[in-house]
Amino acid sequence: SYIVQQVEECSRRGIGKLGVCSGPDPGADGREGARGLLVRSLREICSRASPLGIEILLETFDRDWDKKLLIGPLDEAAEVVEAVRRTEKNISLMWDLSHAPLLGEKPEDLRRVSNILGHVHIGCAKQTGDKLLDWHPAFHTKGAINASNDVAMLLSTLLEVGYDGIVAFEVKPEEQQTAQEILDVSKGVLLSAFQQVVLRSVKS
Repeated sequence: SYIVQQVEECSRRGIGKLGVCSGPDPGADGREGARGLLVRSLREICSRASPLGIEILLETFDRDWDKKLLIGPLDEAAEVVEAVRRTEKNISLMWDLSHAPLLGEKPEDLRRVSNILGHVHIGCAKQTGDKLLDWHPAFHTKGAINASNDVAMLLSTLLEVGYDGIVAFEVKPEEQQTAQEILDVSKGVLLSAFQQVVLRSVKS
């Protein structure tokens, strides 16, 4: 399959992690069967990836707004990962801050899945009119939903649960923005968030 080919390509390039997502959401009536097929597919992928030393990361996406994928809500994603882990251990969860508003989730929800969390993205969802979009705009730009206080809560939660994996920004320039602007804004947000975390710890 295509994903197995990508696993082999990762191995050739010395890449140790591969992110994947589920397929489209089939609707309420088809979700149980689709989750079962997803678990079976992930087991096959993990089985091929394991001897190559590659970890598979299942990323959660929105179900109702933009990407409209099966996985999906955090708790359902955790059930899938845990089901795969019964036979294959090289799978973890990837969670993206920018997807949280589209899923009705908050960083604090990661406390429930800290044992399977393997990769975290810091990013923004975007609101355009009555639509929520998975567009990853820079923080503080028009329509950006997430803010530095969300990043601060994410950092606090990750520290609380003892997370020691990768945390990376996933943002992109929009029209008339440069890559350097995006980098500068992201660094500023991270610094502001870290300062909030430090102040909270001092006050407590």
